[in-house]
Amino acid sequence: MTTWTPEMDGLALTLIARDRRYARIAARLGVSSEALRTRVAFLLGETANSDVKPVVTRPPYLYPLPPGDPLSWGIITAGTVLEGVPFA
Repeated sequence: MTTWTPEMDGLALTLIARDRRYARIAARLGVSSEALRTRVAFLLGETANSDVKPVVTRPPYLYPLPPGDPLSWGIITAGTVLEGVPFA
């Protein structure tokens, strides 16, 4: 039995949206093709068991960073006169 993490779910959905080759994606995730098919169907709400609600979450890397976040501010200001200046 595979223990799915939110990161695995997000990666699986992202890769499935890009490339429908379940065997290749399953190998990358380290799971069987059938486990991947079952999980993707569950996440997309295509489950026969109506008592179980699908988990619909966005992976954390899809959320925007808040204004002034050190990571984004550093990238925006790199190589400019504002490099190293903290966000106001």
